[in-house]
Amino acid sequence: MRKLACALTGLILSSNALAGGVGLLATGGAYGDRIYFYDGSEDPPVQYRMGQTLGVMGGGVELLLGNKDDRFIGTFKGYGVAVTPEKDPAEHAQSVSRSDVIAAPREEWAMIGMGTVGFQAGIVGDPRGARLVASFDIGSGFLTRDHAEFFYGAAGVGGTIALPMQMQVYALAQYNVRYRKYFRHGGQATVGVRYMFD
Repeated sequence: MRKLACALTGLILSSNALAGGVGLLATGGAYGDRIYFYDGSEDPPVQYRMGQTLGVMGGGVELLLGNKDDRFIGTFKGYGVAVTPEKDPAEHAQSVSRSDVIAAPREEWAMIGMGTVGFQAGIVGDPRGARLVASFDIGSGFLTRDHAEFFYGAAGVGGTIALPMQMQVYALAQYNVRYRKYFRHGGQATVGVRYMFD
């Protein structure tokens, strides 16, 4: 038992096991969604749908796997986002009289817990200086108040800049997609700071 404990301690403290890093991130963007409403003047009421653009902002933590000099680095992101309230169709619908609109838009910010895994791929540049990178993430919005979990994927490009004391800053611009019953498309920008172990 003592030998096993020593072996595990040596593995945890080895330099190879410490390749990677930790970081903080902030993100913001928008995506398109639908809201459904009814024309109450009809019998039975007729359903309509309206497209809306919803804003998103949030922040969280990032774990990295790999040497900072590697072309490919694994990423895990855990973060929370807030989504802006939905617009009331009665204020914006053109096909239905305001007094006849029957709808229940979400009037408060939606808080969502997100988790993704993915990788960052170096394209050109020096990893110990400035570098152009591509980023790919897949995961889900797994923590919601209304049990409306969804699949999430994102891909984009950005850059990293190495700083003294094994620090690194980065910025990404990504296209993203959400899926729950239908696809929702959007874009986002993410900025962050990392501490690289290696």
